[in-house]
Amino acid sequence: AEEVDGYLVQAPLVTVQRLYGLHPDEVTQLGVVLADARQLDAVVARARGLIRDPALSVRPWREELPELAAFIRIDRTSDWIFHSLLLVLVLFTIFNTLLMSVLEREREFAVLLAIGTAPADLRRQVLLESAYIAALGCTVGLALGGLLAGLAQVYGIDLTRFYREGLTISGLAVSSTLYARVTL
Repeated sequence: AEEVDGYLVQAPLVTVQRLYGLHPDEVTQLGVVLADARQLDAVVARARGLIRDPALSVRPWREELPELAAFIRIDRTSDWIFHSLLLVLVLFTIFNTLLMSVLEREREFAVLLAIGTAPADLRRQVLLESAYIAALGCTVGLALGGLLAGLAQVYGIDLTRFYREGLTISGLAVSSTLYARVTL
């Protein structure tokens, strides 16, 4: 994207050292990419313990790119809000379906009560039917969701049709292909 090309240069370290007159053992910045992002604080603390020169510093990416860190916090918060609203809507729909199922069968229940069926047996029947519906819904949902998430993990979701000029966040170029991370 043009805005990234305006101030971001990636070049081999040897070329940059030669350009700035640095010796092979001199660098201006070193970035480390961790395989497990949860280890960030431990790695930063350990690296800070290894540095003896006061002119050198070890800073996590959140300090180097505060705009990106803020964007990620906002994104996670909005995801939490969206998922909460979605859960409320789904629960409302399920409760409404069960209520309508019971109300539409009012005459059936009246006949069952008239021939001597205990009210507790009717409650168990409705509960058992609800459990069957829930089990079926969970099974189908996990199968379809797992399949789609697995495909998104392997092949990714290409967003180039939405971001033809490229995707940047806080001036950093971001891949326009999203990959899922499937976990239990």
